[in-house]
Amino acid sequence: MHLVPHIFKTWSREAGAFGRCRRGIASLEFAMILPLMAVLLFGTIDVGRLLTDYQLVSKSVRDATRFLARTDATALGLDKTACTINNTSMPVTEAKNLALTGMIDGDPNTDALLGYWTDPTSITVTPTCWDNSGGTYSGFYAGVDNIPIITMQATVSFPFLNGWILDRGPTLTFDLSHQEIFVGE
Repeated sequence: MHLVPHIFKTWSREAGAFGRCRRGIASLEFAMILPLMAVLLFGTIDVGRLLTDYQLVSKSVRDATRFLARTDATALGLDKTACTINNTSMPVTEAKNLALTGMIDGDPNTDALLGYWTDPTSITVTPTCWDNSGGTYSGFYAGVDNIPIITMQATVSFPFLNGWILDRGPTLTFDLSHQEIFVGE
């Protein structure tokens, strides 16, 4: 009969000691805050990558558009009256390579500036024309009825790091475009 109160006293003393014990609290707090810290870390890295890649695509599209705007009209297949270009011409292919690789003769599959942006069909080139039949714009454009403007647009799907880790696809697509007045001849 004396055994039961003794077990109860021992258990009570051990339970009280367990409640007063503070060893391991830091580990518990760290385990609780670790997921939040990981989300902040990967989020910061992703935002940095996104801004860097956005700037890279923006600059490469701008450079490729400038390249096309200074290309020979005949090689480009530019029809100034109908305001059309030959999208399969060599300068358009070179401009797309320039946007994707930084080189006019680069191979997007091996030399891509961004490993996930290698598709030349994600880039479109379209001309538009300003009406200058009334002679509004003089100087270089005097006597030119249509002033061609070259527009290049790129659509890029940005893969977040959590997409690589959790095996999800690209979650953000951004479109960039740039226009240049055609000055090549």
